[in-house]
Amino acid sequence: MSESIKAKKLFICIGEIDDAVLEEAEAADIPAETVTARKRYVKYGTLAAAASFGVAVTTYLLLRYRRVSANVN
Repeated sequence: MSESIKAKKLFICIGEIDDAVLEEAEAADIPAETVTARKRYVKYGTLAAAASFGVAVTTYLLLRYRRVSANVN
């Protein structure tokens, strides 16, 4: 039994509800919006992680270069 049939039976048991309310509830695509939001968070989270890794590597290399040049003099 599909979710929409279960929901309709539940609404019928609760009482007479206008069909427009049922159609509006079926048209709401909340899970798709959640998936889209998660994909966006993952994308920006990955970009932030890559940027922070790049900053960390650059800082490490600059500090190492300065240490090496200080030891040579």
